[in-house]
Amino acid sequence: MMECSVKKRLKDFFLDVNLKEEGNIAITGENGSGKSTLARIVSGSLKQDEGYVRINGRDVTHKKPGERGVVLVTPSSFVPNFTPFKHLKWGYKAGLKRGNILDLETVIQELKLPVTEKKLSELSLGNRERVSLATALIGRPDVIIADEAFSNINDRESFMQSFISLCKKNSIQLIYITQDIKDVNHAEHHYIMRNGRLEREY
Repeated sequence: MMECSVKKRLKDFFLDVNLKEEGNIAITGENGSGKSTLARIVSGSLKQDEGYVRINGRDVTHKKPGERGVVLVTPSSFVPNFTPFKHLKWGYKAGLKRGNILDLETVIQELKLPVTEKKLSELSLGNRERVSLATALIGRPDVIIADEAFSNINDRESFMQSFISLCKKNSIQLIYITQDIKDVNHAEHHYIMRNGRLEREY
């Protein structure tokens, strides 16, 4: 479970978030409301001004991104010159370092990933996102934060169902940021970000 209490001075407002929730979480909100800033703070790629981040009770506030057990996935989270399989193996190796991995073939089949020798730069945006999300999943982190990372997938509804199912089976908490209100239907909890503050819908 991800737990955080963080503050960060931004250009137009002050980010002030307290979040402690089990299960998968959807976060919606207008552009520039602080959603991606929160994602970067939790993943370790941006420092908060005040506060803490805990993952499964472990304080990771001062840990580097690779030491937190958190993977942040965005539409640009891919290595352009890798093939899909090479990209997945990259996630597999990251999981091996933690001694915690998912079966590669199972993930490929469950998520209907493209099996091709083409580089990711040659694939559609949707297929790049599929591979990026699967790469994060295979490494079996404690938390995956998907920041608009489902947005270009054609069969998004069924893909999200399969992805969330695999996360649950493997005790991975999924936090996903989306602009599409229909995506919220897959969440156990829904929060709206407004000017740097989270409001709980359910």
